[in-house]
Amino acid sequence: MKQQATSQSQYNYPRLANSGFTLIELLLALLLLGLVTGLAVLSPPDRARYQLSQTAQSLQQTSVQLQHAANQRSEVFALGREGQDLIILRRQLLEDKMQWQEAAEFKKLRPIPDTIRLSVIENSNRNKATDVGPELTPLVAFFTSGETTPFTFRLERVDRPGKVLELKSDGFNIELISQ
Repeated sequence: MKQQATSQSQYNYPRLANSGFTLIELLLALLLLGLVTGLAVLSPPDRARYQLSQTAQSLQQTSVQLQHAANQRSEVFALGREGQDLIILRRQLLEDKMQWQEAAEFKKLRPIPDTIRLSVIENSNRNKATDVGPELTPLVAFFTSGETTPFTFRLERVDRPGKVLELKSDGFNIELISQ
């Protein structure tokens, strides 16, 4: 009988009283994981990046609409500048000469936010970058044939000068390019 008792003790391994995690520890770990995930997913978006993207898309949509409107209405339209904002112009005969006037029938363009710098890159041999020009001077013309003057609008974040979106036209196609 003694032999049986010793043989049983050979196979009994000592139990560790503190092996594994307690229920409280597991719940606490899950809670912390949930909080970190929630903060990462629900963190506020970069507002300046959002404004840059929205301004570029709005400008692209307006350019395409003006291209179609000029073709359908047989009128010449343009984008010009009034203060810091862009406006839509129409070429009209006033006092026996052609002049640019604001096209009131179009919805006002969204103002350019202060966090964005808008430049026009002249598509000539010089390729000189300049700020948007003087009041009621067309920057980009949209002709009755559906063509536009070739242009590049450069939208750049003021707080991060490297973040740039460009709206380009070769005279026919208008595309948005991220750099």
